[in-house]
Amino acid sequence: MKSAPTLEAFFSAPLDACVTTPWGLVWCSGSGRCGVSVFGVFDRKRVTAFFETLARLDLHPALGPHVSIVDFRGVTYTDLPAMDFFLATLRRHLPRFAKRVTRRLLILPTGALAIAFGGIYFQVPRLYPVRFGTDLVRNLRWLQVPRRDPLVAWLERRRAERSGRDVVLQRAVDALDEGATTVAACAKAAGLSTRSFQRALEQRGTRFSALRQQVRLDRARVLLGNSTHSIAEVADACGFASQQHLTTVFRVAFGDTPAAFRRAAGANL
Repeated sequence: MKSAPTLEAFFSAPLDACVTTPWGLVWCSGSGRCGVSVFGVFDRKRVTAFFETLARLDLHPALGPHVSIVDFRGVTYTDLPAMDFFLATLRRHLPRFAKRVTRRLLILPTGALAIAFGGIYFQVPRLYPVRFGTDLVRNLRWLQVPRRDPLVAWLERRRAERSGRDVVLQRAVDALDEGATTVAACAKAAGLSTRSFQRALEQRGTRFSALRQQVRLDRARVLLGNSTHSIAEVADACGFASQQHLTTVFRVAFGDTPAAFRRAAGANL
């Protein structure tokens, strides 16, 4: 798949091409399969850019009826106002999407980010076949994409690259997001023995405890910005020993306390 230097260059010849944007990855495999992956903070500005791009892609004259993959697993943070705006914008675009999209797979985040994305399940009108999942491979049959299609490995590799992690780290983070708490469980998810997994982490300059703490901090940040749980409840839900423990670690990582972060995010509902 050739890489276009800009979004405009991509849309001038989208077939079997891809382009990296500040907020994600846009790709097209032939005239029958295309998709968008979103990375980083998903705020109102990026929601707007996402829908503008998705509409241009789905309605591009070079594409016929096609299946679409929209992957939100790379999102690191969003908030309820941004998701409300997302749903309102989606409802406006759906009739246009239904003209060309035969099937759409929405791959949603796990862990705390699932709270922010949860409303999509119930509020999206079904004008064309849509499936929600947290894993690409498990939904390939529904998409009518062969499991060994090179596109699958390419998408997972690009996701790992964009997140700043290789495949081993990405699989471990996914396992932690889905509730794993031990090094053995994450090693299994990465397809390695426990010792090989620990060596792999050391080679990448980290340890399991540091990786687990980062995932817990990311989860705490999402809960602080998207729920009315007390800080003590957030600490407990994310695996910290106490509210003070969360506050100490949070300040070191982000330079602010959980309470200050919540106030800045406007989420003290």
